[in-house]
Amino acid sequence: MLLPPRARVSQDGYTVQLLPGGSPEHLEAERDLLAREVPLPLPHRAVWSRFRPAAGFWFVLVQNPVGHCVGGFMLEVARSRALPGHLTLLSERFGDSLPLGVAPLALRALSTLARQDRRVLRVDIEVFSPDAGRRQALGVALTGAGFESAPLQRSYTETLTEELRLSDDEHLAALSANTRRHIRAIHKRPVALRLVEDDAFASRLDSLLAETLERTGGAHESDDWRWRIALSQAAPLQSRLIGLFRTEAEGPESLLAFAWGCCHGEYAHYDAAGSTRRSDIKMSFSYALMWDLICWARHNGARWWDFGGITEGHLGSDDPVGGISDFKRHFSSTVQRVGDRWVLEPAPLRASLARGATTLANVIRRVTS
Repeated sequence: MLLPPRARVSQDGYTVQLLPGGSPEHLEAERDLLAREVPLPLPHRAVWSRFRPAAGFWFVLVQNPVGHCVGGFMLEVARSRALPGHLTLLSERFGDSLPLGVAPLALRALSTLARQDRRVLRVDIEVFSPDAGRRQALGVALTGAGFESAPLQRSYTETLTEELRLSDDEHLAALSANTRRHIRAIHKRPVALRLVEDDAFASRLDSLLAETLERTGGAHESDDWRWRIALSQAAPLQSRLIGLFRTEAEGPESLLAFAWGCCHGEYAHYDAAGSTRRSDIKMSFSYALMWDLICWARHNGARWWDFGGITEGHLGSDDPVGGISDFKRHFSSTVQRVGDRWVLEPAPLRASLARGATTLANVIRRVTS
């Protein structure tokens, strides 16, 4: 695993340093931050770096003049395929773990550290917050550190959200009769909800996701789901992988559908799901899975639920994933802007060469296929 350079920057009496993700120093800093009620979304926690496959993880720790931890965020490290020997850095769901008062100095320090490391081609920051004022303040801080606004590619700009203030029974009663009927349908069919805990189901999870994306026209990149299974077992309050199984069958083929949710403290989100239509069981598999994750998030103290992005749905005639968005709208009608992306290229010429090489590789791949 790629380790960060032994780097430390001082700004206005504060210290910003890079720690290896998942290291004892990171764990100690995480405990300190949580004790001080600094929220740490799952991708910024040590357990994430323990299971998620990556070339490396670097944790950016901010300490005040008396040595107390006041903020921090994770950078996922990837090796550049376009320019061997170079790296790209990514921070997703960025913002909650960095108080606005220290964001400008922390981001300036990150910019300095990135420019000092000649391996770094790009630093990609995906800001996530339903608070427009917070996103704007972080945008100002990022601009001051040399970052530029860019279109989101991996994440989403808008999503549906739902407050989790009601009890399970009160929330269920507030849903439409049709949605309640779909949720309760599992009690009338030979199916059951169970956690996916066995690595033997990893390939089945990937194939269900591929089948789902094929129906919606999405591109599928095969992934090994064992790391999510292990993460959900090690951190059940932060990650839940729930499956819908046939009760009269065994083995991987008994899994008909699944959904994965992640809890980040104040909120939780619906990350991925897959299902098959090659079944004689006539029911919608997704409703009970979504409801299970929403209840899990509420029981873990989350105050609101993020449905994982939204598109026009039936309102957009050319929307390839419109059916998924239509399904989500059975649970909520509240659309919020939550995401922005900011990019820093410490060495613009080398970054340009890398983009050119990637573009050429994509053209060759399309022609040969």
